[in-house]
Amino acid sequence: MSSSKSKKDELTDQTMMATVIDLVAKAAGDKPARIGPETMLFSSLETFDSFAMLELVLRLESTFALSIPDEDLDRDIFRSPQTIVTYLCWRLRIAPPEKPV
Repeated sequence: MSSSKSKKDELTDQTMMATVIDLVAKAAGDKPARIGPETMLFSSLETFDSFAMLELVLRLESTFALSIPDEDLDRDIFRSPQTIVTYLCWRLRIAPPEKPV
């Protein structure tokens, strides 16, 4: 078996990242073009606050058909789009079964 990702896995990762960035932008009232995978949400986006995080959580739950428990509402998990994608992969069991962060 090869340890490299397949093209399908890479496409899934890219699609998920694009979706998360779009949802972050909507929650923060910003443009997706200004947000990258490593954008620090709470410090880089002036409009990303606790209300934007709550809206983002609701959008993530709706989009990915999952429920995010209160104990996972952590600034480390919601630090950047990349940390959110890592968390979602863990929750959706796309990644190895070890909790991120």
